[in-house]
Amino acid sequence: WQKTLQAYKATTTQAKEQLANLKVSHQTRQLFKSALETNLHFIDHCLEKGNFNLEDIRTFGKQIKPIIQKLVIL
Repeated sequence: WQKTLQAYKATTTQAKEQLANLKVSHQTRQLFKSALETNLHFIDHCLEKGNFNLEDIRTFGKQIKPIIQKLVIL
């Protein structure tokens, strides 16, 4: 699972690096950036810890939920 998560981290990092190329408003770009950074933080946490548990997933869910709610409205 760690190799798969590392690959996902690389893809997420590439997406974050390409945000400037999106033809969207600054506010929308910031939402995408926030979502990607939240994902990267969770990924790093899991990789550094060497595992993850239900509490980790719940914490991530609480952090990402308001961002996703804003993105869905776009």
